[in-house]
Parts: sequence; C-alpha cells; structure tokens
Amino acid sequence: MNAFDLFIKCICLISLVGWLLYLAGIPLPHYYSDTSDFYSHEVYYLFIVGANNVLAELLPRFCGMFLEPGHIGSTCCLLLYVNKFDFKNKSNYIYLLSIIFSLSLAAYCLFFIGLCLHFFFKGVHIMKYILFMGMFAGAFYVFGQIYNGGDNILNEKILSRLVIVDGELSGDNRTSMLFDAYYEDWFKHGDLINGYGKKAYAEGNGSTNILHGCASFKRFFFINGVIGVVLVFVLYVTLFSKHYSKQGLGFFILLVICNMIRDYPFRLMWFYLFILGIVVLSLPKRKGDIIY
Repeated sequence: MNAFDLFIKCICLISLVGWLLYLAGIPLPHYYSDTSDFYSHEVYYLFIVGANNVLAELLPRFCGMFLEPGHIGSTCCLLLYVNKFDFKNKSNYIYLLSIIFSLSLAAYCLFFIGLCLHFFFKGVHIMKYILFMGMFAGAFYVFGQIYNGGDNILNEKILSRLVIVDGELSGDNRTSMLFDAYYEDWFKHGDLINGYGKKAYAEGNGSTNILHGCASFKRFFFINGVIGVVLVFVLYVTLFSKHYSKQGLGFFILLVICNMIRDYPFRLMWFYLFILGIVVLSLPKRKGDIIY
C-alpha cells in the first residue's frame, strides 16, 4: 500500500507542477489526441487537458494523468480515506490539492462523505465536524454567488450544477437522453436478469453507442443486469469479509458511492486499491507505522 500510495502521489505531484506552469502561461510541448470514442485531450506529457476546456478560462479543470477531473478527484478521495485524512503527513496535501483543482462536484461531495465516515467509524462525535463543514460550505456558496456578480469559476463549475431545473439537479448529467430512452424501454420490456449486454457499445461507434458519454450505476445495471450486479456485489463483500474492520466498512461504503457515480467495479486500479485498502485498514496500528 505504501508503494502504491507513493506512486500515485508522485505522478499527481508531477502533474500539479506541470499544471501550475500551464496556468502561468508558460508554453509547453503538447499534442492533440482522441483518447477514445468519447474523450479528446491535449497531451502535455506531464498532464492532460480536456479538449472541451476553453483555453481562455481563468481556471480549467485539473485532471492530471486521468481522462477527466472526476477520475482523479474520486481516486484521491479513496486514497485520503486509506491515509485516514492525516494531514500531519504533508504529502497528503497532494491529494487535497488535486481534489480542489479538479473542480469536480462529485469529488467535493466524496471528500465530505469520506471525512464523515472516517470520524464516525473512529468513534468521534462528528456533529462538530458536520457543523464546521456546513459553515465552510455556506461561506463557499455565498462567496461564489456574490464575487464578481456570480461570474467566477466557483459558481460556474460547482454551484451552478446544484441548481434545480425542471425538478432535476442540473449537475445530474451522468446519462444522455438517448441512453435514458433505451433504459426506460429495457427496464419495462427487456431482459433485466441478464442485462442488455455488450451490444450497447456498438463496437465503440460514437453514433450508435448507446453508452456514449454516460456513467453511473444505472449504466452498469443496464449492461450486466441483476445477475451481473449480484455477482459483483458478492465478490466485493466476500473480499471485505475476509478483512473486516470498522474503518474498512467506511471505505467500502465510500467505494460503493464512487461506483454509484462512475460504475467502475471492474477498473483494475480501483479494484486493486480496494483490496489493499481493506487489508491496511484492518491491521492493528503499531508504533512507527507510516503511510508515506
């Protein structure tokens, strides 16, 4: 776990250094890449920038070496939990800065939830922490609304996604209208037991790929059906039961929430992190133990 943690911190730090140079307007070598049928990036070697970022923006969203900001934000939240939110260890500020610069609403929420879970399972009265975070969130909201008349990066990237439009949260855009139409029809008349299957990808063709630009547990259920969801859940619960701990339970809950947003139970890095995390959190603390 120490090796994995150190590795991710190193590449996040390298990306942050490159990012600061980029924000300072220093010209850096780069090239344009269609990373997949959905993602397009400018690759700056030390980090990547989503091609949909407007270069004139004051602060584009940071995604480091990941495909999008939410990926790095969620991963850093998981690693901070395994590190027990120990900011006496200065290297953990690398994760915190990565979360902040990601401007990811999901990452911000995961950070708050992870912090609450950590203190709750630690046996600490979390009300004062909730009140503190609530006051901070309130100040954050007021500042974003009034600074420059609301024309600022906080309001544009974060607060505007919390607005209710036609009864729905504007930031709840994990699925497309095409996918929603297919999902509703499948849920009423399709094979719920086995799922829609790989044909939903249409061999990655963006024009016929039902899943193009979609994420969330809803997508995972659509593809894999009841059997797939149950099998994956049994796998994770079985692994967790082998190394049960209270803090491990909080980590398990946080990972489930992450997958409700991004449905990545098969992504090897998160799966690997889950296995390492539950083992480390189940170990009795010994004097001199250090997570770098």
